[in-house]
Amino acid sequence: MKMKRFFYSGVLAASIFALLALQVKAIGPGGLSDISGHWAKAAIQNAVANGYVAGYPDGTFQPDAQVTRAEFIKMAVDALKLPHSQGGTPWYQPYVSAAVEVGIHQEKDFNTDWNKPLTRMEMARIAVRATDSTLQKPDARLDDKSFMYRATNNGIIQGMENGELQPAGLSTRAQAVAIIERILTVKNGGKLPVDQRAVTYAQVDIKGTNVDTLLGLQLKPFPIHLNLRKDVDVYVDKIIAVDMTDPNAPYRDWFPKTIRVKDRSSADNCILFAMHLNVINNNDKDHSIFNYEFSVEGTNGDYQRTGIPYEYYESGKTPIHPVDSIILDTKKDSEGWYVISVEKEKYLYNPANKIIRIYDMIHQRFINFTLE
Repeated sequence: MKMKRFFYSGVLAASIFALLALQVKAIGPGGLSDISGHWAKAAIQNAVANGYVAGYPDGTFQPDAQVTRAEFIKMAVDALKLPHSQGGTPWYQPYVSAAVEVGIHQEKDFNTDWNKPLTRMEMARIAVRATDSTLQKPDARLDDKSFMYRATNNGIIQGMENGELQPAGLSTRAQAVAIIERILTVKNGGKLPVDQRAVTYAQVDIKGTNVDTLLGLQLKPFPIHLNLRKDVDVYVDKIIAVDMTDPNAPYRDWFPKTIRVKDRSSADNCILFAMHLNVINNNDKDHSIFNYEFSVEGTNGDYQRTGIPYEYYESGKTPIHPVDSIILDTKKDSEGWYVISVEKEKYLYNPANKIIRIYDMIHQRFINFTLE
């Protein structure tokens, strides 16, 4: 009797599964009720038509629902038509094995918690490997920042609404389908539009700066060491340039309202430079304030321009900690951003002579950040 019950239960389960599959198939890509007006509508319809993802029996696709690691692996394996065994325990194991065998997923990335939501970083790794066979080898080495840079630079990953990458952000079903459609486009020899804002964020994550691509300046390798005193070290590990004339420029939303201190005018016509400082104080007993005078300069004959420090409002909307001077107390270390601005029109007047440097008031010397 137990065997019969098991047999009947298996038949019933199989029948239900088949019925659901028929319902989904009957709906078709054009009959999904919740993708009208959705940004990924075309990608979703194409994916459903190609059979590597399906809608739900109620006629919905639920494009904004989270997608799990296992679900994305299955979509990718089916879309790429990778060979895999039929059936397994758990259900996703054949797809995981196929992805590992080909090399689009490596077990060192993660090999457990397959029912956890997929992050954008995890999605980027699989996508980049799927489009670059040299990275599918077990000995291939690429860190996460480089994966994200490649993914943005070839158009597979695009930024969120403000252009930021949010690598730890969780992925949705719509995003997963869009990424797989882009993978297929690249593998078929197609070209993808590139989100230059997203590329900038990825570039800063890797190199610490965007001034080379935005302004044509080559900086010294980070971190740049500034010796404030024999027991105090300052390191600059990022320099970000922001075109304040462009409301959609990368990092522009970090500085919602700014003014130039000298003449109290708006900084909206400027290029703004934000330098991230790490200060290490090896003297527990010192309570002092030391100033560096930062400047961004360009020369044309006798004309010289110097960056002007800025103030900003609505600081709660700015995800940085600004510093006007280096304050040393009993803390071992501190960090912050120093920000200056230069009028864009004047700065771009003679690009051959632009430099970024600071004036060390302690030692009375200039220190250049740009390569000689």
